[in-house]
Amino acid sequence: MVEEDHNLFAAGNCYDAFQFKDYQLFCPFAYRLLNDSAHIMVKDLSVEYMYLDQDSEFFYVPKLKAKNKL
Repeated sequence: MVEEDHNLFAAGNCYDAFQFKDYQLFCPFAYRLLNDSAHIMVKDLSVEYMYLDQDSEFFYVPKLKAKNKL
């Protein structure tokens, strides 16, 4: 997405536990540097951030709200 659309500066896709191949967690995140729109950086957010913790506002909390609506 980031590579094709220059209006996007970042995009990510986090998976639930063991939902991507053999990874316990996997959350690829691609972003452009502020002063360099030609290069795209990519990192796995799950290495530094446990997004399944109850304090995770961008993954756990929405997942819990969706589960409650089902």
